[in-house]
Amino acid sequence: MRRSALCLALVLVAAPRLAADDQRRKAMAPGPKSSGEVFEWKFADGSPYEYYVPEAYDPQRGANLTVVLHGNGLDYRWTFWNHEAGKFRPDDIVVSLEGTQKLPSTGAFEFMAGRDSCAKVHAILEELKGQWKVNQTFLYGHSQGSFFVFEYAGEFPQDVAGVVGHAGALWASSKLAKGNHHQAIAFLHGTDDMNVRWAQSVDGRAAYLTADYPLVHLRTLWAWPHAPHWRQAMHQLAWCEGMTSTDPVRVGKCLADLADGKAAGGVDPAACYGVAARLATLAGASVADQAAATGARAAIDGCATRIAAAIEKELGKGKLTKVDGRPWLGLTLRFLEDFDGVPACAAFAKKRAAELAAVDKVTADGAREFWQKADRDPADALALGARLIEGGWRNAWLDDVVARVEKLLGDPGIKLAKKESARIAAVVVAWRKGRDDGFADFGKLLKGLDL
Repeated sequence: MRRSALCLALVLVAAPRLAADDQRRKAMAPGPKSSGEVFEWKFADGSPYEYYVPEAYDPQRGANLTVVLHGNGLDYRWTFWNHEAGKFRPDDIVVSLEGTQKLPSTGAFEFMAGRDSCAKVHAILEELKGQWKVNQTFLYGHSQGSFFVFEYAGEFPQDVAGVVGHAGALWASSKLAKGNHHQAIAFLHGTDDMNVRWAQSVDGRAAYLTADYPLVHLRTLWAWPHAPHWRQAMHQLAWCEGMTSTDPVRVGKCLADLADGKAAGGVDPAACYGVAARLATLAGASVADQAAATGARAAIDGCATRIAAAIEKELGKGKLTKVDGRPWLGLTLRFLEDFDGVPACAAFAKKRAAELAAVDKVTADGAREFWQKADRDPADALALGARLIEGGWRNAWLDDVVARVEKLLGDPGIKLAKKESARIAAVVVAWRKGRDDGFADFGKLLKGLDL
């Protein structure tokens, strides 16, 4: 498992749609008239922020607070340029913060690791709670901000009910303690992210699960880059709220949000199933909400059953332990990730547990050796890489292994027998074909999921 100890100074590709000029919102202190549009103000420490309060905000009932943290090289205006006010978390007070520390090298304010940065945000949250009646607090960060929300959740666990980190993962300093297990921890990451690798979120999820956190989820955006995705971020925030709120009305709204398949990227089956399962037995839930929850669970598990049957049909009497170019590879990759925790998926994983363990062992035994040999002994690295691709096909870092193997194969300075070179190239082709064809089949099967 890898835990990043870096602040990701290399994440220089900022999210789109930050104002090109020095545009500012109307300045207004939070108060009875500051709702229904985005306003700008400053905290007691002088740092600027933007905020949106729903017109329907009731000071007696209060509202949830969603705090958004921007990525590298950006500022507090990023949120509402990429997440439409009134549509993104429409029932919440949404606040967009400025980074905690100014970097002399760039002049930009960044969210940095460490207790001091977290203490600054803690003071800000306390100030916000003095302005409005806050029921639950959620943090959502993108890129550098993503790393920070996990850091903050460990430093001030009682401040937040849940955090969503998009396109980031864990710093080595992030604390994963038993006293924090009330939190919902959500990762959101695109597999084509060239700035922060998707595998870092896979490793981050594993770290929380190893620390026995009960509410941990990773939403994988297949073929999605580093850019933000406000609807999918909203879905993950709905999962966080749906798994922690004690208000059945709010949980019902979270399920309705998660069941909306119109967003690019579609429904997150695992998150939707988790909230539906909770709502179905939640005290005080309406008959209509319980029926919706039961229907959603049945539809998702039914879809999972069909996908499992398709994989079994593809495999026949075969096993999951060796890539052969057939679609079961892509089907299984997507299935195990997107339907994690759904009963039919859990049953499939249990049935194939020995095979999946053997697949995981291949990369566990050989991945480090591959990277060590890639520079000093490339011929041996190629042979080892082929074994990793063929037998360790579900490892999240395998895309990087494949890319390095292809680069080594194209290096004329590496002396390799023609037959061996052709064999390794054939393994790569089989891996790509099995994955791509399986992904296509998975997409067709997923269209049958009607919520």
